[in-house]
Amino acid sequence: MTAISHATRPPQLEDQPESFNPLVGRNYEVNRLLETLQKDLSVLVTGQEGIGKVSVLRRVYEKLSETDICIWVPRRSTKEQLVECIRQLHEKVGFPEGHGLIPERLRHKASTHAERWEWMERSVNRLRISDCIKLIETVIASADQPIVLFVESLDVTPTQAEHLVRVFGPATVAAAMITTNCRIRVKKLLWKFQSSNRLELKPLSADATKTIVRRWLIDNPLTFEGYVTPKKFEKMVVRESRGIPAAIVGILQVAAAEKVITEENFYELNHQASERGIDLTPFLIILIAAAVASKFIGRGISSTELYLVAGIGIGLGIIVRYILFPLLADPKKK
Repeated sequence: MTAISHATRPPQLEDQPESFNPLVGRNYEVNRLLETLQKDLSVLVTGQEGIGKVSVLRRVYEKLSETDICIWVPRRSTKEQLVECIRQLHEKVGFPEGHGLIPERLRHKASTHAERWEWMERSVNRLRISDCIKLIETVIASADQPIVLFVESLDVTPTQAEHLVRVFGPATVAAAMITTNCRIRVKKLLWKFQSSNRLELKPLSADATKTIVRRWLIDNPLTFEGYVTPKKFEKMVVRESRGIPAAIVGILQVAAAEKVITEENFYELNHQASERGIDLTPFLIILIAAAVASKFIGRGISSTELYLVAGIGIGLGIIVRYILFPLLADPKKK
């Protein structure tokens, strides 16, 4: 293996209010995941949107990185995911001799100095996806100790799922996934996770939510007027958030912007993540199926109008399911 020249960069954290800790009340989950991974067994963290799956994975990543080789697979496009994996593998493991990724003009320098990622980044970006996967497989297989892949989200496209199946092969995996994910090809990834090693995150308890609010108020003091008191504010956050960390973040962000909590704005401190929305996916699937059926019916009865309308309906259904739904689920992509 070639020498490495720079330090590990941890995964970036999501935007959260200062002093907000979404891991209050999650010690059991973090310790259970750590114990399982230390036995070289893969783990899957599931739960509803905003429940804190990625935050828990990040904490486990930070702890396990102290003793093991851990690679963070971010939620990006297929090529970006693979290139980031390769960068971290180069940083923490190194590449086999003769990998040929360093340009000719830098090879003499590389023979006398530790390899730097900047020298080969352009070459890696030019690799085909299949070659990227092959390089990852080679590095993981030749590593001196087991490697743990932390996959930020298994809520991926079918194409990404096919690529991840190959990357998962020789590694231990810790991944997060929304409980309601029913995509067939994504289910093919689940062979890696024994049912006993799947952990579903539940909403935080009322006590844990209150602890988060109290700690946040210490560093972000608010002024309360009228009958509104810190105790009532805590109870409101517990009630409106229903223990969902993303909802707690939203409420605290709105409160921080208000500065003064009055009787008028007290009940306006709500957040869309705390609302139990209806999953429209089954209805959309039914509509797409109806459009497909209409297309064949239109062909059978030689109705050009019905055939065209059905085709348009199928296209719109696919756009809504695979483009608009992810954007609504993750506002940062907008």
